Amino acid sequence: MNAAWLLVGVVYAMAVWLARRAGTDLPRRVATLFYLLVLLLLFRPLTQSYADFPADVVRLLAPWSALNPIDRTAVSNEEMQDLTMQVVPWAHQVRESWRSGQVPLWNALSGSGHPLLANGQSAALSPLRLIALPLPLAAAMSAEAAMKMLIALTFTFLFCRRFYGLVPSLIGAVSFGLGSFIAVWLHFPLGAAAAFFPAVLYTSELLFEKFSRGRLIAFVIVATSTIFMGHPETAAHIAFFALLYLLWVAIVTRSWKPFGRIAAGSVLAFLVASPFIVPFAEAVRESNRFHEVAVGERGVIAYSDPKCAIQLIAPRFYGGLRWPFTWGPASAESVTGFAGILGLAGVIALVTRAVMRRRWRERELFWAAIVVLLFLITLDWAPVSEPFRALFSYSANARVRFALAFFAAVAAAAAIDGSMRERKVPLLIGLAGAAAVLLTAFSTMDFPPGAMRQSLLVTVPSIAVLGCALFVRRVPELLLIAVAFELAFATHDWRPDVPLQEMYPRTPLIEAVERLDRRGPDEPPFRFTGINSPLFPNTNAMFGMEDPRVHDPMANDAYIRILGLATDYPERAYFRKLMDPRAPILDYLNVRYMITEPGVELDRPRVYDGPDGRIYENRDVLPRFFPIRNVFIESSDETFEANIRRSEWRDHAFLRAFRPESEEVAQDLLAPRPASAPEATLRITRAEGSHFRMTVDAPRHTLVVSSQTFWPGWRVETATARLRPIRVNGAFLGFVVPPGVSEVRVRYVPMSFYASAVVSILTLVALVIPSVARDLGAGRRLSRTHQPPDSSLRSE
Repeated sequence: MNAAWLLVGVVYAMAVWLARRAGTDLPRRVATLFYLLVLLLLFRPLTQSYADFPADVVRLLAPWSALNPIDRTAVSNEEMQDLTMQVVPWAHQVRESWRSGQVPLWNALSGSGHPLLANGQSAALSPLRLIALPLPLAAAMSAEAAMKMLIALTFTFLFCRRFYGLVPSLIGAVSFGLGSFIAVWLHFPLGAAAAFFPAVLYTSELLFEKFSRGRLIAFVIVATSTIFMGHPETAAHIAFFALLYLLWVAIVTRSWKPFGRIAAGSVLAFLVASPFIVPFAEAVRESNRFHEVAVGERGVIAYSDPKCAIQLIAPRFYGGLRWPFTWGPASAESVTGFAGILGLAGVIALVTRAVMRRRWRERELFWAAIVVLLFLITLDWAPVSEPFRALFSYSANARVRFALAFFAAVAAAAAIDGSMRERKVPLLIGLAGAAAVLLTAFSTMDFPPGAMRQSLLVTVPSIAVLGCALFVRRVPELLLIAVAFELAFATHDWRPDVPLQEMYPRTPLIEAVERLDRRGPDEPPFRFTGINSPLFPNTNAMFGMEDPRVHDPMANDAYIRILGLATDYPERAYFRKLMDPRAPILDYLNVRYMITEPGVELDRPRVYDGPDGRIYENRDVLPRFFPIRNVFIESSDETFEANIRRSEWRDHAFLRAFRPESEEVAQDLLAPRPASAPEATLRITRAEGSHFRMTVDAPRHTLVVSSQTFWPGWRVETATARLRPIRVNGAFLGFVVPPGVSEVRVRYVPMSFYASAVVSILTLVALVIPSVARDLGAGRRLSRTHQPPDSSLRSE
């Protein structure tokens, strides 16, 4: 039985109870409605054996594709493939680590190792991920999705309810919480962070309005949770727009002192969130994504052409979203500003209302102005978008569509509320304007034969919303139902229901891999890899298989460049493939087994041959750690790269720089070794992910090299001393051992995390303890004031 619905229901009920106990205006019937809406939209994944992400995409890849070839149109949604190829495997690794009682600091299964927690998209510290740990993976992903929707719905409602009536606030909540941005990016970290945007605005305004310890704690919890969702770019965008809103409030109210509270709360949130922020900041400059952005076009705003702009208003304007797209853009990136056609009508209505009333300092004009600003940024209109891109130069600024969707939803709530309370004329003008936009799009678009009819049919729900809005004063609930249906229809392609048997099924080849990989922690480690396309990187993590290939923005950039120098490994491709099975660097990378597609011949012993592929054994594999005979220091980039290209990796190691402990150590290490000189030996006695033990017997100072990527945080120790980690061969971990027998322990222990965790815990204690002490003191005073009556005074 899938108990995700029950877990979500219990957690949400507890959250609603706590909120109401704290005095929040959240009616039970509203919370029940939100839960039922989410349960309806995610019914199968929450209650049955289904996944709500396109797990069937793996059928397009080897080894699965070899067993059952299919057309691309047969999978649920190929545009969401990053979920299956990246986000879900990272979530699986995080969950397995937490469930085994370990902090998920290191990803040992991809790219010869790199940080896992510091890769924000793993959401290792997400409170939603921790809550869902008791559930199986697919059910946990569905539970997280449901909780994100509930957060977006609830806090959008609470934010709107501060200013508007019940039904308008419900319409605003549904417009954002069920809108296309949340639906499309539901499982992505950027969608998770965006779901907290209304919560950030709500708690920020409460703290700005009045200080209390409870409001401060709420702000810190919400801000920290937003950061822990794992997408720093979106968190930065959220902070910017929240600040912009508070600046507007301050200008209108002429009150600037409350910014001190906001600043204090932000500092506290930063300290509490530092276990993610500090490791991320430490690792990000070493990452491939950082270097790609640094040399590429920073802050690019993609999908800003006129056809994509139409999809911000009617996302299914061009018909279905199935691959291949024969006409018009149909990408996840181009539809995720949609908050319902009512959002556009609301913006026009609010501008009309402001002009008619000649009031320019009202809150409603801010909603309209910010939507227009965000629309211009989304369309990449240079006078607006270029300053914004300069401010967020390292961010994917197309993702500000989440703010466009939210403020359009609030504008819809404001316009409906104004129509129900005051004049209906502004809303009528807004509805007419929205209808005119749709009509203009239809009349100016050059439709292929038959496409106009299809596009007209899929915009019927939006047209129905405009029609229902005409009767909002009489039957406002009808408009709420119409908006919910419009959004559910527009986003259903992004919420697939995929049977669990499609979720990384074990083929005979994968079962053979698992048999070959059965080894104890006291046995030497080794890696597998695919030659050409088998097992897209990260899918290997679902089976506990280590693969030196990588598909991860936080992968080590130096590592990828070294692979590009040493073999045919494209540095900037989406799917980087290893094509040369004879490349010596594969020996160095500890690759013992190579996986190919069916029928591929390699000049190596074959250990598996099946309909889904072949596995070959590499008997030239080098150990994960081994002593090197010859050490060279190369300061020239050209010489270093030339040596890497022709290196055999077995006997030579190249350093870009070396700071020895003493001149004696340098001479002993770098002096030429006669052919008859005794060799150092190394035996790995324990290997567990990021923790290795080994015995080294060295006749002189000796450099030990490894195929573990070099990152800040590695610690190398003997029983008597700490050894300094050294970057060897451009991207890998090494260290120098003294003469004699040494028991060496190598661990990934990033002090950036552990020190930050201490700071975070102390900050939380400082925040919470005074409130608990105050509540306990109030309870004791209350008990003394209300003593039970003396029994001697009772009547007989």
